[in-house]
Amino acid sequence: MKGTTYVVPFCCQNIRNLILLYKNKEKRNENSRKNERGGASLLGRNSNMLDTFSGKNYNLYMKNYSSKEGFTLAEVLITLGIIGIVAALTIPTLVAKFQEKALVSQFKKTYSMLNQALQLANYENGVEYKCYTRDTIDDAGTYYEHSQCGAFWLTFLKELKYIKSESVNSLPYKSKDQVLAEGGGVTNNSCSFSLNSGTRKYYLTDGSVIYVNPVSGSAITLFVTVDINGDKGPNKWGYDAFYLTPTKRKNGSFRINEGVCTIWEKGGKRAFNILNDTDEVIDKGFFD
Repeated sequence: MKGTTYVVPFCCQNIRNLILLYKNKEKRNENSRKNERGGASLLGRNSNMLDTFSGKNYNLYMKNYSSKEGFTLAEVLITLGIIGIVAALTIPTLVAKFQEKALVSQFKKTYSMLNQALQLANYENGVEYKCYTRDTIDDAGTYYEHSQCGAFWLTFLKELKYIKSESVNSLPYKSKDQVLAEGGGVTNNSCSFSLNSGTRKYYLTDGSVIYVNPVSGSAITLFVTVDINGDKGPNKWGYDAFYLTPTKRKNGSFRINEGVCTIWEKGGKRAFNILNDTDEVIDKGFFD
């Protein structure tokens, strides 16, 4: 009748539940047999799944199941160890590449500033100073002209607008013999790559320094040592230190560049390589 509530006896309800449990167990057993034939699954691996979902067994199952989803301390430590090894192998290379790009960028900046000062010095003089190396031999059989180097360096330094200067007795770089012994190179073995008495160190506005041999007296020379990041490391030929000179080419170009004397340590770059963006190995000087 409408509105009438039927109460299922407790014993009947238990019987109904047992029937449902039996049917579920039979169904799971059937699935287990199928999985054994076609591939394992969670139900196939555990034919007693029905028992695991009752009372304390259910809680125990969930505890064991959850523990399988995490990582043991040993697994975490092994993973961290692998990450550490990979980092140790890759990070130094990345840092070295970054430092190399930074030094190349700084070299080009300093190189541009030096040559602007050179052009201004020649412009002020009205004609090019006779202070340069050549890529051809003159009638006297020489590669250089240095009769006006004293006047040139004085005018050049004035146009460069350096911050301060000081007298130095030695360069903070390896000698030619050390460089060659360690796998570096030079373009002219007769060059000493050393300082004359009275050489001065000039601090420039971009953070670089140059070492200029005396601008007066009998020790006047053509060469200038450029350290593109000043007193910072690595202080190595071909990395942050370069031996340059005013150069005059057959095509008429006149600028500070590589000349008859060039030196680089193992793994370093020549000014030629940096300016031309190449790793080509050149064993002689006079290159734009």
